[in-house]
Amino acid sequence: MVRSAELGETSEQLAQQDREEACGNDARVIMANRLRQASSLMSLDLTEKQIECAIAYSELLLKWNLHMNLTAIRTLEGVVIKHFLDSLAIVEHIRGQRVIDIGSGAGFPGIAVALVRPNFQVMLLDAKSKKVQFLRHAIAKFGFDNVEVVHQRIQNYSSRGGFDTALVRSLGSLSAIAEFALPVLSKSGRVIAMKGKRPEAELAALKIPCRATVKKVHVPYLDSDRHCVILEHPIQS
Repeated sequence: MVRSAELGETSEQLAQQDREEACGNDARVIMANRLRQASSLMSLDLTEKQIECAIAYSELLLKWNLHMNLTAIRTLEGVVIKHFLDSLAIVEHIRGQRVIDIGSGAGFPGIAVALVRPNFQVMLLDAKSKKVQFLRHAIAKFGFDNVEVVHQRIQNYSSRGGFDTALVRSLGSLSAIAEFALPVLSKSGRVIAMKGKRPEAELAALKIPCRATVKKVHVPYLDSDRHCVILEHPIQS
């Protein structure tokens, strides 16, 4: 294959491309191994195809992120650990199979959940058109036939009372989350609000009638506090 003659590239440019490609391949191998190890630690039993898809999705996100601000994370390691593994850490708390990811952004946690639970029906809801554009491209590219993308603010979303679990990540206080997320749930449904440190002040300020349970979450390779708060409708007497 003639490269420099056809493309007008110097030997140094080609060498740099080769080095970058080798680094990229090394990063993929490392991240694949970490996903395998995390899969075992989290009792998820990821298949090689799922691991490959997680890495490919992460690379696609980083590629699109060069042109539009989809995530503050700029490395493959960061996306795999801080997005994928962080999202997978709450899978055990999901109830039922009809799931909505409110304010999905770059697709987390919803895409990660849909990947490891292909029997779930997952809706990704986001108000920003550029993020919806990316999500629609990604689910078509990777064949996520159990995922639907909706371009809408949750406050304007008309469907009520049908979801088993609502996932919320980095989208307001617990009071705000309870107000906009509880109405989209079935009577037995639950909201899983992903948080960093245990949100004591938010729990104390929670006035909307609901049951709140805090779970400490362990994310492999992530050295920071992670919790999720499960919100449920109050028990009817």
